[in-house]
Amino acid sequence: MTNEEFYKLSKPEQRVLIAQDAINQVIANQFTPMQNVYARFEFSDISKVKQSTSLQPFVKDEQIPCEVCGVGGLIISMIRLANHVKFNYQAQHGDWYYKNISQNSCMLQPDSVPIYKYFTKRQLAMIETAFELEPRDCNDELEYELEYGLDDDIIDKCKEFGRNYENLSDRFIAIMENIVKNKGMFKP
Repeated sequence: MTNEEFYKLSKPEQRVLIAQDAINQVIANQFTPMQNVYARFEFSDISKVKQSTSLQPFVKDEQIPCEVCGVGGLIISMIRLANHVKFNYQAQHGDWYYKNISQNSCMLQPDSVPIYKYFTKRQLAMIETAFELEPRDCNDELEYELEYGLDDDIIDKCKEFGRNYENLSDRFIAIMENIVKNKGMFKP
């Protein structure tokens, strides 16, 4: 599918394709589900990466293996399908992404890429809670409720969903299959 064909789809159809691509990448051993990391991958040859280079060829054509959490898998699959992210040497944490040249690696953060064009912050928080088995990036669950509109009941449902799958790959795939089944929405 070309970027242009992807853009013509409705938002729910785009979310379904992003989730399905994430499933396919785990099955193909291109994504390794891992907790406490959003998306991390290594370039085989950092010299190929130039300022403002699209990341899509590196994660799609060259098929660089990535370590991802639930949200990170959606981010990389979004890049694979929609090509929204360019390499930026000057980027800082919270900007486009953080890059570690000494290790030829790149780490993407959810606030640093346009994943919110497809998934709401609330949906991403639910997905992250189901994958990590705890709310992330907040000091406590009350802050999580205020920031993302998730009350204790929804947080508990997300955690319970994730606890049904001890293996991280199984958990990741179950979350993505839930998104596909529910036409682009995660419903624990």
